[in-house]
Amino acid sequence: MKSIFKSMTALTVLICMIFAAAVPCVSTDDGMVYPTDLLSDSVSIVDLDAEIDLGTLRSYITPHFANLEDAIDISSFRIPVSLKDPLSNFFWRDCPEAFHVYGLGYSSSGTYLTKVRVSYNYTQEEYNERISPLKAAAASIVNDLVGNDSLDDVQKALIVHDRLCEVCEYDYNYTKDGKNAYGALVNRTAVCDGYARAYEYLLNLCGVKCYTCISESMVHGWNLVQIDGMFYHVDVTWDDISWASGKPGVLGAMEHTNFLRSNEGIHATGHNATDYYTPANDNRFDNAFWQNSETQFCYINGEIYWFDNTNGQLKTYGGQVLATVSDKWYASATSYYQGNFVRICAKGDSIFYTTSNKLYEYDTYWGNVNEWYVDFDQKVGEAFYGIGYYDYVLTMEINTVPYGSADNLRHITIDFPREPSWISAEISSSTGIASTQTVYATIETNGDILGYYWGTSEYYYENELFETPFANIEIPVDTQGTYYFNAATTDGAVTAAKQITFCRIKLNTNGGTVSCDNILIPSTDTIELPTPDKDGAYFNGWATDSGAEYGPMSVTVSNPPLYSEYYATWMKAMRTVGGRVTTVGGAEATVTVIHADGTVTTTAVTGGRYSFETAVGKGATVTISAPGHVSLRYNIGPNVTYLPDSEMFLAGDIDLDGAITNKDVIALFKFVSSGKGAASPVVDIDNDGEATNMDVVMLFKFVSGSVKTLPELVRVIGR
Repeated sequence: MKSIFKSMTALTVLICMIFAAAVPCVSTDDGMVYPTDLLSDSVSIVDLDAEIDLGTLRSYITPHFANLEDAIDISSFRIPVSLKDPLSNFFWRDCPEAFHVYGLGYSSSGTYLTKVRVSYNYTQEEYNERISPLKAAAASIVNDLVGNDSLDDVQKALIVHDRLCEVCEYDYNYTKDGKNAYGALVNRTAVCDGYARAYEYLLNLCGVKCYTCISESMVHGWNLVQIDGMFYHVDVTWDDISWASGKPGVLGAMEHTNFLRSNEGIHATGHNATDYYTPANDNRFDNAFWQNSETQFCYINGEIYWFDNTNGQLKTYGGQVLATVSDKWYASATSYYQGNFVRICAKGDSIFYTTSNKLYEYDTYWGNVNEWYVDFDQKVGEAFYGIGYYDYVLTMEINTVPYGSADNLRHITIDFPREPSWISAEISSSTGIASTQTVYATIETNGDILGYYWGTSEYYYENELFETPFANIEIPVDTQGTYYFNAATTDGAVTAAKQITFCRIKLNTNGGTVSCDNILIPSTDTIELPTPDKDGAYFNGWATDSGAEYGPMSVTVSNPPLYSEYYATWMKAMRTVGGRVTTVGGAEATVTVIHADGTVTTTAVTGGRYSFETAVGKGATVTISAPGHVSLRYNIGPNVTYLPDSEMFLAGDIDLDGAITNKDVIALFKFVSSGKGAASPVVDIDNDGEATNMDVVMLFKFVSGSVKTLPELVRVIGR
């Protein structure tokens, strides 16, 4: 029965999509192209992603699309002209919030695209009417998954797959929004394109990379999901069980045959397209355990629960068996259908599941199974086949044939009292040197989120209400003051106020420049004020007095007043000093400036003649030195000072050849004995004030190695 049904379903979906298929895109005289669903797929989305940061591009382009801008600058992305077709595919397929984008054209400069020109098939009013409920519907599905580090990408992809199967049915009427995420999540009906774009939208919100994959030959679309750097196929449409007659699907029923499959694995399910390229070659999930389940995976309080229809067991994701169900669906008094048709759904902390004629509850908190009495007139061949919970109503579907017609379908409902909502929230803030900051809020509730109150009054009802269904919220702040945050549910629960204070620090650089001169910080933050720059001047510290001449060079700010101002001070009478130094033998000379405030700057050059120029303030000291030489020091007064050209000679290098050898010993001996022959004034080796035989002996000992060093001495001749 099941294999026949699958074939019929696939055939029905394929036939229906053929009727929905569009003609090839055309290029008009103005360079615009208009999608049916796709352009020539000569470059895969994976190849495009390798060329362009598609996540950044999507984040950049979506707000422009939302404002219905007809010309959008994309020059900063440096996209080659050769990629405009796959780029159009990306805009149409992989920007789910841009379901209103219709015509696309481009401007280019050289080999790169500079602008994308856009036409839309919705008005601004029509788009605005759709985008808010789309975001709300998406939030209701992924609120507990976004930012949830306890779940990996596989688990998030699996839960979203099942939740989408549960909320969406195949759109056999091919409505206007059936091809987009709005149709799938708000109208809850879609064709394959709508399923794929909704799945991509939801996974992107969860931080899982996902793209839409389309085959013209199959007239079908599905998804590529990236897990640990590898791509896998996911087809939510084909996994969403529908009645063969084209009626809405079974409550709680879905397959996982087309979830995270390799190329080979997805071909085995009937995806025999040859006109797309995807490097989905890893097959580690092709025979994964979830293929044993024909009902949804439910996420409750940090644990994933599922039903193994192959073995008749309720399990945790990790494989722990919680309950075993042995049941038969009797077609008559003596015959029954092969298989286990248990379906499950989540309600609060409980898992509800059905057998052919009974309803059970597994309480995840206490870990026990409760049987619920359900009074219904069960006819021969009838059985519970579907179950779902929505808006405090538990619905059980009854039918006469598994996977059959919906003609004999009937329902039993159980109404639960609406539980009082509780709600809590936590807030934090971005930090660091910036002119604006962001408040991050996280809301937890058992009800439906209405939104949050935000403002400067400690009484929430005096602040502005911002309606949003999302549990993770970002609030920009650009003004100092104390702010209060209160979250609220639709039935009136409101949190206690969460308070945060921001302070403004104004930096007056007095003609200089700084990375940020208007800093907003949380009052509890600690920051180091940045150092400014100013041509021709040296920073002399921050001061709180506008007339100060100096201040602390390093200022750490913590718990400042709501507004404070700091003034940059600069060293006055800056002077430029310069000179020229020649060292003998290729020695490295170093110019060191010790500034009046104690800071030090150094500049080095190796060998030869070195010209230098450096800016110093009054009271600085400039030192010139070379290895093994005494430093030459100049104190800089209030006036401009230029250091004289100088030569440094190595003590003991009598012949000035840059090395100390026996030749120097002989030359020094001649000089001492006759007073002639010395080429260098550096002859006083022992530094006693005169040249004697002791200098000759010391130099000989140094050359022969018995003395390792000579007294430091430099003779300088001004030039």
